[in-house]
Parts: sequence; structure tokens; C-alpha cells
Amino acid sequence: MPSLTASEFVAKWSDSTRTERAASQEHFIDLCRMLGFPTPNEGDATGDWYAFEKGAEKADGGDGFADVWKRGHFAWEYKGKKKDLDAAYKQLLQYRESLENPPLLVVCDLDRFVVRTNFTGTATLRYEFSLADIAKNPREPLRILRAVMGEPEALRPVTTRAEITEQAARDDDYTFGVLHSRVHELWARGMGTQLREVESGFRYTPTTTFETFPFPRPTTQQREAIAAASRELNEQREGWLNPPGVPEAELRTRTLTNLYNACPTWLAQAHERLDRAVLDAYGWPHDISNEEILTRLLALNLEREAVNIEGSRPRKSGQGTQQRTRNRRAGREQLPLVADPKEKYGREEESD
Repeated sequence: MPSLTASEFVAKWSDSTRTERAASQEHFIDLCRMLGFPTPNEGDATGDWYAFEKGAEKADGGDGFADVWKRGHFAWEYKGKKKDLDAAYKQLLQYRESLENPPLLVVCDLDRFVVRTNFTGTATLRYEFSLADIAKNPREPLRILRAVMGEPEALRPVTTRAEITEQAARDDDYTFGVLHSRVHELWARGMGTQLREVESGFRYTPTTTFETFPFPRPTTQQREAIAAASRELNEQREGWLNPPGVPEAELRTRTLTNLYNACPTWLAQAHERLDRAVLDAYGWPHDISNEEILTRLLALNLEREAVNIEGSRPRKSGQGTQQRTRNRRAGREQLPLVADPKEKYGREEESD
């Protein structure tokens, strides 16, 4: 049974001015008392599956510690009050693979709580609340915290990243066009996952290809030009895939794979028109090289990420990949920081 009420927890920690180092473990223990869950030392005396200061290797090398970790549940990083929780989240991203990729990633500054879902193959949802929210209406914050502690599946998103990506591509002709352009293909090949056999190609991975891609910020005229070229490409492809009066046996051979392997002149020309429209929206020359496209895309990604971190605002509970998709269409994308895709893309080109 809980031995600390929500109002007592809020009163104690609202007044606290202690540092992260001095307060974090006591704060988490009080959370356990309030929610009715065992503390790390009560639940796992060996620290094998539930622990404070869980050692972890960083993705970019070196060692670190997650402030609290529970296998199959969460990794939790604390910061002092009013400190940068985006920085805390980036720390968790460095640790998560070493920590068995927990389904929930939590950051907290003793006042604010931000819970992000980390389920494989699903959209990322973000839940955010503060001590003031717990005091005003504790039901939803306590539901989320209890799920973190004991039932992570209760926070699993119902929409997968692949479904969001597919829907975004189909929602409008402009987005469909950008995602079928040479510009996006280069980024996708650089940031996607190489399949085991090189000849099998690469896997389009939404988290590293779609969510990181810096869409252009076109004028109305440029957007319409991309949409028109996109419609033309789609209509011509559909006409080839499903022509009237063709026997069923032949229709079965009319696949996109066979079409692109043959690459008839009309298809190449349709893609050229689309590519020119997309390049115009970026303000780049039509004869730009593949390497230069990747260089400029990376620069855009880094530039927009810097703006996002510097000018970030707290987001509403549950605002995840769906909101990023809407932001892209309005020219306000919030991009994850990425490594240079030219290195990966270049290696794949050499192995082909």
C-alpha cells in the first residue's frame, strides 16, 4: 500500500532546492512509496534487473550510468530543477541499447516528468506533466507513473511508424512527390538499414529516414509544381500497372519492381520532372551531384535541430511522430540529430 500521499509528495518536492546528486534517489524512493511499488533495493537486492546507477556503455563509446533502470520497463535520467531535460533524454539515447532497449525512457528534474515510449517499430509518444499537474488533477499523471513502474504495455502506441510514414506519403500529392524524389532516395539510402545481402538492397527505416529528413520549405507555387509532377508520375504508373483489357496472367507480371527494373523512357522522364520540381523547392541547381545533395541535407538537418533545441517549447501529452508529420507540412519540422549519411551511402555504393 502507498505510504506517501500524492499531496505529501508534491508538498515535499515543490519546496526542495537540493541538487540532482543530493536528491534524485530519495525522490525516486518517494515515488515508489506514493505509487505502492518496491524501491530498487527492495525489489532486487543484487541490482541485476532493477537498480540505481546502472552501468551502461554509450553508443558513441565510453561508459556511463542510468540513474534508475528496470529491465523491461524503463531507463530513468534525473537532472536538477529547471535543467535541460532534452540533454537528459540525449543521455538516455546513448545508453538505451546497452540497457536492453527499455520500452520507456523517462527524464525528470524533480519537478517536471517527461515519459517517451521506446517500443520497437512504433511511433514515439511523449507524456509530460509536473508537480503542479499532480497537485491539480493527479489521476492522469499517476496513471502514467504506475504504468512506467509496473505495466509499460499500457503506454504502447497503437500506431506504428511504418503506418504513419505510409499515411504521410498518401495524404497529399506534395508529400508523396518529395518522398519519391531523387533527393529523398539519396537520404533514405544513406540513412536506411542495409539488408544482410547487399544485392537485396536496403530497408527503409522510418526512424532514421523519414523522421530525420529535412523537407523543403516551398512557396505555394513550388508546392503546386511538386504536387502536379507527383500526380503525373502516379497516374502514369497506375496506367502501366492496371491497363484496361489486359489478361489476368499479364497483370500479375506488371509490378512496380518489374517496371523500375525496365525503367522505360516515360518513367525516367516523369521522375526527372519531379526531381527538378523538388530541387527548385530547395533552391538547388538541377545538375547538383549526389554528394552535394547529401552534404546540404545534413547541413539542413543540423541547422533545424539546433533551432529546435534552442527555441523548444514544452509539448502536450502524447505529441509524437504524428505532430512531427504535421509540422513538416507546415515547414516547422523538429528533427532528430543524425550522423553524416555520406559515409554510409558511400560504403554501400562501393559494395554494389
